[in-house]
Amino acid sequence: MQRSVPFGPYTELDEIYVRDAMSADMVSCSRETELHSVSEIMANEETHSVLVEPEEGKSRGADWGVISDRDLVAAYFKPHAPAWSVTSTPSATINENARLLRALRQMSENDTAHLIVVDAHEKAIGVLSTVDLIDVMGDLSEADSDAE
Repeated sequence: MQRSVPFGPYTELDEIYVRDAMSADMVSCSRETELHSVSEIMANEETHSVLVEPEEGKSRGADWGVISDRDLVAAYFKPHAPAWSVTSTPSATINENARLLRALRQMSENDTAHLIVVDAHEKAIGVLSTVDLIDVMGDLSEADSDAE
């Protein structure tokens, strides 16, 4: 059965903007950074994803790549492979003014855990992950519990 609205208290996701939940701290690496170094960056920055800078001359959000902790685990036996080799472009992007419910749908439809957040000029300004969405959902659940 397909739902027209999300289950539970999360209908508020259609009232919250992506820009209010995204991480503006874009941890990134060059395209040629070896995967073992990407894992060090991830560990040192305490993040579960690293953005891979686009090819020279490209700057749109979709030109960036994303490496997740899952990607690194899958590429464990290729520690010297360049970062770009485990990313796919174009990356899934979402405008900073979109609502979180749209982001949730887009993540589900694209089977991705990360969206690169772009401004009106398609410039990458942050990243929205499933962890960010879960944080918001948790906050909404707590607020609903406190209201009862």
